[in-house]
Amino acid sequence: MNTNDRWAYVLLFIVFAVLVLTGTTTSNLTQDYLQSTVGGRDGILLGTPQEIRWDEYLNATPTYLSMMATGGTPSFPPLAEQSGLAMRYSESGPIASIVFFESTLLHLSGVIPEPILFSLRWWLPTILLLACMPIWFRQLGFDSRLGWLAGLVVAASPAVAWWSLLPANSMGFTLAGCVALLAGFSRLSERRFWLAGVFGVIAAILLAGMPSGYLIWSLILGAPLLLASAVRILLSNHPRATVRWGYLIGVGVLTIVLTIGMLADVRGGLEALFGTLYPGDRRLPSTPTIFELLFGAPSGLAVDRGELTPSGGVTNKSELSASWTVAFVMVALLITGAVVRLVKREWRVWLPVGVLLGWGLVWLAWASLSFGDASAGLPLFSQVPSQRAAQVVGIIGVITLCLMLSRIRPSVPRSAGIALVVAAVGLYAASLLQRFIILDMSTLAVWVAGIGSGIAAFLAVRWGNRIWAIALVAVIAAASSATANPITVGLGAYRDSDPARYFAAAADDVRESGEVWASDFRAMDAIMLANGLPSLSGPQPSGPDADEWKRLDPDGSAEESWNRGGSRIRIVWSEEPGVDIEATSYNVITITADPCSLHERIPELTTVMSRDVLTQNCLVEQDVIQWKDTPVHVYGFDDAN
Repeated sequence: MNTNDRWAYVLLFIVFAVLVLTGTTTSNLTQDYLQSTVGGRDGILLGTPQEIRWDEYLNATPTYLSMMATGGTPSFPPLAEQSGLAMRYSESGPIASIVFFESTLLHLSGVIPEPILFSLRWWLPTILLLACMPIWFRQLGFDSRLGWLAGLVVAASPAVAWWSLLPANSMGFTLAGCVALLAGFSRLSERRFWLAGVFGVIAAILLAGMPSGYLIWSLILGAPLLLASAVRILLSNHPRATVRWGYLIGVGVLTIVLTIGMLADVRGGLEALFGTLYPGDRRLPSTPTIFELLFGAPSGLAVDRGELTPSGGVTNKSELSASWTVAFVMVALLITGAVVRLVKREWRVWLPVGVLLGWGLVWLAWASLSFGDASAGLPLFSQVPSQRAAQVVGIIGVITLCLMLSRIRPSVPRSAGIALVVAAVGLYAASLLQRFIILDMSTLAVWVAGIGSGIAAFLAVRWGNRIWAIALVAVIAAASSATANPITVGLGAYRDSDPARYFAAAADDVRESGEVWASDFRAMDAIMLANGLPSLSGPQPSGPDADEWKRLDPDGSAEESWNRGGSRIRIVWSEEPGVDIEATSYNVITITADPCSLHERIPELTTVMSRDVLTQNCLVEQDVIQWKDTPVHVYGFDDAN
């Protein structure tokens, strides 16, 4: 490790320590309707929370806070199965607790302050991504400085910002596992067998968690890193082939054993997920992604500030965010006769890069080309919407590009030519955004996006191994999503509000007695979950508990509405007897019910809440909680009526 790398790691870990110890994140938990006062900005240092990120602040964030509150699994609605695979925690059993160690750490909330634990879990995958990328580059035989460039540009992708770090989360642990795998092999080559075994076990633990989180992105982003690492080991000149294969097979077997154990520990959520009509039964053909989404990452800042007009399958700003797909254009422009000669001379070094490039091109093709309706029958691919592939495939392009740039340094004229092409692509994508999707985007913003991307491309291609150039490119990349998320400190109303204190005081007794509550608005649903209080309303991330739903829908007539994952259960109180279930959008399951009818079908329902006064004879008002300027009425049931 050179001196500059050491200082970079010192700086990285100082920033990491400050963020964690102050409980700082980019979570949207300070969303306006999660503020305990009207117009409040408690906990917001900078920026404005994004309402569209509800799957983070109403689902993921309260889920992790719920684990702190319960000391075990989150208090999901009884209608929903646990979600250990998607949310990376153990539903039951020790192996998933080890593999998903970052969530297991949340159980230390009685010892370590909750804001610190939440911030640690928030940032850990991204820190691993940034810290491990330079090491991985060096292990593959390339310049670690370009690894810093790759890590920073990937972390600054609009897709990473707009999806609450999810793409970084999908690859951070896998990349760390690849680094451990290669480190173990290096120790084996030096005949330091004990250390090789330690690194091999660490690699197996980290890699066993690859099929988790957002599965399609974990596959697209994680698998090529592992493949490239394995190829690097197999192509080494020493030790002998049997040792190389033995090491890979040994770590691979351990990884498979841990993966099977992990899947067994999260089987409830896993079975529910693959039994859903959406997304488990989803089969889609390839659909060409619109140009302005595929290459529009440099316009991220203007997208955040403008008003979106739905077009081309884009319905919100998260859907419009992508990574730096233009990196594939730059790679194509770098592939010359000189590169061919380099590959011939050092093919063992370049083959892992070819694996990465090939993988990226396959998914780029799925994201941008039509393969007809028959492609809906393709295994694996048909479960990946083309638009989802388009949003992250640029990350593979960036890593491939930076690996190439560590061995190839084009002349100034050639670098300028590449930069002009990149600027033209960015300018055209921005123009299309202005014309069809972000209609109030200024012409200045269009040109800034194009010119800025061209400047960043020139700096990366010509001086990508210089510290000052790496810093400038990272700043330009980060500017594209600088306002996408707020800078938030603490846990907001999830801990510091009247409802939070009320629910926290009741949660232990409610869980022990097997009771369940319900409300008719999502702020209360999320705060109940965050404080470990079981609620009938709330998230259904993986899928349903079919037996529980059949208590509400005995004949299964509404199964198409409730048999879905990635959803939220919403309750609307009605004065009409009965229970009606419908999917009001692809991710919201609405139960419209009279509280008395709901209580008859689910007797464990002991408490309901509403911002409105409920007049049903079966209800007795027990309390009133203040939320903003609105009283929240708390009702129990009078079974005599």
